[in-house]
Amino acid sequence: RLAAVRSPVPGFGRRLSARAAVESRGPELAPQALMRAGSIQHIIRFHAKHGSTFDSEAVGTMWYVFRRRANLEKHAGGWLRTAELAEAARPMCVQTGRMLRDHELCPRAIASAVHALSALDLTGRGEP
Repeated sequence: RLAAVRSPVPGFGRRLSARAAVESRGPELAPQALMRAGSIQHIIRFHAKHGSTFDSEAVGTMWYVFRRRANLEKHAGGWLRTAELAEAARPMCVQTGRMLRDHELCPRAIASAVHALSALDLTGRGEP
């Protein structure tokens, strides 16, 4: 992660970590931060902290990256397709379901969510 770099000139030369960027500049940078997620656990933690600010683009990016990371982690072994993963992903699923019900998701976000959920077999476990 990048640490903030101070410059003698105020406002110049400052680089923020992905987390600091979201916290300081708002949710529009959430998709960029999600694209840098190194693992499924990181995505789940990031959603737990910032998910309430996610818009349609962020939700779509979250599911896109989730599916890609899952494919990488599947070959390394791990906890994919387990009850633990389904339970950890439940808040993401609930938020996606609520946004879908309220017509807040764009077609790309819907496609990303459906693709990830079907690829990971996280569907059919009760609530969305």
